[in-house]
Amino acid sequence: MCLFGVYSAVIAAAEPVMAKTAGIARGVSNAVGKAISTANEEAKWRAAQHYEAREKFFNRQLSTLEEEKREHAPSESVQENNKLLSHIALLTASAATGQSIDERVLHEYFPAWKGRDSSEFNVEEVLNDLIVAVSQLSQMRSRSFGGEN
Repeated sequence: MCLFGVYSAVIAAAEPVMAKTAGIARGVSNAVGKAISTANEEAKWRAAQHYEAREKFFNRQLSTLEEEKREHAPSESVQENNKLLSHIALLTASAATGQSIDERVLHEYFPAWKGRDSSEFNVEEVLNDLIVAVSQLSQMRSRSFGGEN
């Protein structure tokens, strides 16, 4: 009986301590849970602020790039000359492969070079276009080597 008495006395003495410890543990658990919840909410808020700031930054960058693109857009005459170079390059490429130049394509790209029913080239028009093309190539080469034009 003596052991039973000691056991009962220890349990009776430990019960209030265990209840108090359980209350403290619940309080700590609630505090930790609340701190984690608050930290998560703050992290979500900061993430939202970050993404909003990033979107504003990218929109500013995009508008700056679009503005620069408009400022540095080639004029219509430069675009026309680039088209001329592209068309001449197509003719050159087809000639380099040994193919004959398609009359329909030639008339589509260079209608002034030759009349539809004519077998003769209008030499003056061909030379004018070739002179413009050589001039454009010269200007492009000059710009690529740091010159003005």
